[in-house]
Amino acid sequence: MKTVLKLIKYEAYNTLRSRFVVGYALFFVLLTSALSFFSGDMSKVIISLLNIVILFVPLISLVFSSLFFYNTREFTELILVQPVGRRVVYVSKIVGISLPLAFASSVGIGLPLLLFGASKVHTLLMVLSSFFLTVIFSSIALLFSVAYDDRVKGLAAGLGVWIYASVIYDAFILFVGMALYDYPIEKAVIILSLLNPVDLARILIVMNLDIAALMGYTGALFTRFVSSSVGYAIIISTLTLWILVPSLIGMFIFARRDF
Repeated sequence: MKTVLKLIKYEAYNTLRSRFVVGYALFFVLLTSALSFFSGDMSKVIISLLNIVILFVPLISLVFSSLFFYNTREFTELILVQPVGRRVVYVSKIVGISLPLAFASSVGIGLPLLLFGASKVHTLLMVLSSFFLTVIFSSIALLFSVAYDDRVKGLAAGLGVWIYASVIYDAFILFVGMALYDYPIEKAVIILSLLNPVDLARILIVMNLDIAALMGYTGALFTRFVSSSVGYAIIISTLTLWILVPSLIGMFIFARRDF
């Protein structure tokens, strides 16, 4: 346990040394403060932040985590020749890279919202969405970084997941809804929504805002067929699985790679 904590501490410190992480936090501080200052309606601020968070947080988490892993690969190989388990090293990578990023975005979003009088519930949900998206896509980035020696292939595979979650998924759901309009597909669409962490993060926030225009097809179905408490439990549980599954697969590959 001490070894895990030491490695996590070092990885987190190494990540926090990056000027990008500091700039990342400052970006959200300035953006959230500007939106809150120039808009008198905090609901509109939450909506604007939501559109930015679900688009850019996954992308930045993917790119940063992939490049960070590839750039520190020599150090990783050095650690692996020590009497340290590979699973311990991989867990330290995930936690040490994703948590500082998640902390940067959470603080950058949460503090200005609270200072400008946003609802504590809305602030909490926004911070939770940012946190989950950061850790999920960092885990996915590390999975592909371990699977591919070529950084271009690893980064391209991760970006493919981002494109699916941010662009292709919405078009696919729209196509399914139009093609099978006459059939009772509501429950199937709710299940399909669980396959996209970005959509789940969006629904997590708009369920509380109760703004029909932003709910989309899947969000409207969630509020129609699932109570709010059950819906939150389902979403948070599924987002947790989205962290665990890529992490476990990446750990399995990492433990068997010949570095």
